[in-house]
Amino acid sequence: MADADVNNPRPNALYEVEAPLDDVRNVQEYSFSFYFRYSHFVPEARGVSWQRGNWLGIAGITETGDYSPTGWGDRALALFNWPWNTKTAYHFTTYNNPSNGNQYQDIDYDYTKEFDGSWNFIYFGYSNTEKRVFAFVRFGKTDRVASLNWNGIVHNLPPRLLKFVVGRSSGVYNMNGRYSSIKFNYKRGAFIGDENTILNSYLTNNPRPQT
Repeated sequence: MADADVNNPRPNALYEVEAPLDDVRNVQEYSFSFYFRYSHFVPEARGVSWQRGNWLGIAGITETGDYSPTGWGDRALALFNWPWNTKTAYHFTTYNNPSNGNQYQDIDYDYTKEFDGSWNFIYFGYSNTEKRVFAFVRFGKTDRVASLNWNGIVHNLPPRLLKFVVGRSSGVYNMNGRYSSIKFNYKRGAFIGDENTILNSYLTNNPRPQT
């Protein structure tokens, strides 16, 4: 388990890894997943006013090194949290070459029942073969499942680089909270495009944290 780094206005990455260039040349699909539990008090107690008025970065895969900007390849797969004075939702973003550097869809949540203190499982993946992006959330407190699907999505392949970053992004604050079972996959089988496979196979081998 790891706590988000919120000690600075633009904190360092909690976790980041770059795929080897030899693997990047052959990549056809990629994804990330983890459990995330929001808390006002982890890693340190903070008020809610800054969260109400700011975009908060959770994680992202980028082809440029930073998942905050909106150029082609910045937000290959990027996850943010909406400012709460607007709405309560996970904000999933990707890009479609060459038409749109920032395509997005949201999964709304109930802050009290489904977010605060809830170990929520999140999966986000892309397939070049299917030209498709799929996002999935299972809310720990309620067991509600929600998913999003984009069809006809074209990414730059092979990308110049493929980097997975948890927590840090140059243009947004980090999200308070704790991560567990962090996974970054760019090998065959990385893309899972339906709820049943994640529920019946993937989550069976990645149980919810108990603490």
